[in-house]
Amino acid sequence: MTKIDKNKFFNIILILENFLIVFIVLLVFLKIEKFKENLFYYLKLIVPYLSHNIFLLILSLVAALLIVILHFIIWKLIFKINNIEKNYSEISKIYFKIHFKRTFSPLGRASPILNLGLDIKKSSKIYFDYSIIILLGSSLFFIIFLYKIIIIFILGLLIYTIMLLLLKEILFKDIEFKEYFKTVLTALFLEIISFITFLFSLYIFNNNLDVYTALISYLIWVLVSSISPFLYGTGASESLATLFIYYLGFNPYLYLISLLYYRIITTYLPILGTILPDNFLKMLDK
Repeated sequence: MTKIDKNKFFNIILILENFLIVFIVLLVFLKIEKFKENLFYYLKLIVPYLSHNIFLLILSLVAALLIVILHFIIWKLIFKINNIEKNYSEISKIYFKIHFKRTFSPLGRASPILNLGLDIKKSSKIYFDYSIIILLGSSLFFIIFLYKIIIIFILGLLIYTIMLLLLKEILFKDIEFKEYFKTVLTALFLEIISFITFLFSLYIFNNNLDVYTALISYLIWVLVSSISPFLYGTGASESLATLFIYYLGFNPYLYLISLLYYRIITTYLPILGTILPDNFLKMLDK
C-alpha cells in the first residue's frame, strides 16, 4: 500500500469512526424518555430565546466577526514569517475560499494547501506553520485554566515553555522572537474570543452551566472537531459534548441548540464572505 493509499485509508477510518460516534450517541439519546418530544419543544423556543436575549445575540455575532478578523491577522503574520507580502484583501479572499472548501469539500484539511496560490512545498510549509501557531495559542489557553490545580498548572506551563522555545529554534529560527511571540499571543486571543463566543451561545439559550463545565465541554468539542478530517466534523464533536453535558445532569436539549448556533455563526456564517465584492474587501487595506 502506497503512502497516498494509506492516507486515504486512514481518512476513511476516521470518517467512519466519527459517524459511528454520532450513531451510538443518537441511540443513547433515543433511549431517553420523550427525547424527541422534548427536543421539538425546545426547538420551538429558539426564536423566543433569541428575541429575549437580543443583547447577547448581538455580542455573539460581533465576537464571531472578531474571530474572522483574528484569522486574517494570523494569516498575515504567517505569510510575513515566510517572507511573503500579502495585503488583507488578498488574505480575506484566501481565507474565505479555504473556509468554504474546508467546510464542504471532501478534501477537508487539504484545502488550505491547495488554495494558497503557491507551489505545494511552500503551501505545505505555510499551512504547517499556521497549524503550529494555532496549536500553541490553543494549548496556552487551556493550560491557563489549570490554575486551580497548581502543580499541574506549573508543570504544564513549564512543558509549554520548553515546547515554545524548541519550536522557535527548529521551525521559526529565521524570525525575531518578538514576531514569533506576537503571533502566538494572537492565536491565544483567537482561542479566548472563540470560547467567549461559545459562552454567549450557551447563555443566549439560558444554559446554566458554570464556566469551568462549559470549558470542558468546549475542549471536547474542539478536540473531536479538530481530528475530524471531513467537512469540519461530522457531528461527532457536537454529539460527544452534548452527551457529556447530559451525564452531568444539565439540559442536553438547550446545550445542543446552543452548540448548533455556535457552529452556524462560526462555521457557516463566514461562508458568506465568498460572495463579498472585491471593492468591499479592498476596504480592509485602508
